[in-house]
Amino acid sequence: MFRAGTPWKLWLLSATVIWGLLAAVDLAETTGPEKLVGGGQVATNALHRRTPTKATLENPIDAQCGNSFNNPSRTSKIPDGAVACTAYGGRTLACYGQCEIIIETREKIDWIPFHFPLPESFTFGACRPMSEKYPLHVNVYPDKFWAHNHNGKMLVEGSDRLHNPKVGKKDLKFYLCPWRNADEINNQRPWCKRCVDYDFKQAPVPIIF
Repeated sequence: MFRAGTPWKLWLLSATVIWGLLAAVDLAETTGPEKLVGGGQVATNALHRRTPTKATLENPIDAQCGNSFNNPSRTSKIPDGAVACTAYGGRTLACYGQCEIIIETREKIDWIPFHFPLPESFTFGACRPMSEKYPLHVNVYPDKFWAHNHNGKMLVEGSDRLHNPKVGKKDLKFYLCPWRNADEINNQRPWCKRCVDYDFKQAPVPIIF
């Protein structure tokens, strides 16, 4: 009985040891470096996300203008044919291609052009004109915006064309456009094509809100 069972026991012991070693190696590969360097693999990946490859005219990217759109300071010279775009995280870009907002509902997905001049078929909603003492909430055709995403508020320079059908560039006004939920229209941001890294300063927010 002992002799017959010994080979089986030795094989089982060997298999257990090998399995344990493999598990230890796998564990070391997935968690060891993270502990050794305070984040290891995750930290390295995060670092790669924080320092993306520089986008150039030869290697442009598509970008979502999550923080601001078309609001460079007067001293910042944006190249001809491009629009200023500040992505989430503060990455400043000049975008040469078409910009659009993607509106997704249960029924359909709409791609709405969002470039110069003011977009013809897109408005932010329930916005309050900053220049009126007792304003109504209106829909706004945006020309530029400054988003305060952590506050759920956005300052938009644009026009309420329902009330001003012949509005010109000089007649643009500032509006406060809030939102509460991520899927609301005021939390949607344009995506732009052919964007390159470009250092510029945003125009100062003209109204504190």
